[in-house]
Amino acid sequence: MREATGHGVAYLVRSYLNDLQIPISKSTAIIQGSGNVGGEKVSPLEVESTLLEIPEVADCLVYGEPNVITGQIVAAEIVLRTGVLVDLKKFRRTIKQYCRKNLSPYKVPARITFNSATRFNERYKKTRNRQ
Repeated sequence: MREATGHGVAYLVRSYLNDLQIPISKSTAIIQGSGNVGGEKVSPLEVESTLLEIPEVADCLVYGEPNVITGQIVAAEIVLRTGVLVDLKKFRRTIKQYCRKNLSPYKVPARITFNSATRFNERYKKTRNRQ
């Protein structure tokens, strides 16, 4: 198995599955099938695992939103831990700085919103499509 070099849990899982030559499910990519941001593939699991490393973040949901220039942009809905009081504008900046340090530039969420709860479907899977 490969060494962890500042990557999230999703990176290690994908790396391990690749080493075992096990195909990775398409459901792990942004929106129906595979998500592209400027021609690059983005896994929401990798971005979510990075966001969950931030102490103030209780849960998050990463999805793709249509964009005229790049095809899609990475968007994130953040659920803060109970009792955490932060200036949302400054905290958005903090999140982006942390992601820039730990992710490739095209994986950094371009749109960050804050929510009181994560959206789940009847099978308790995160709902990534916005409808």
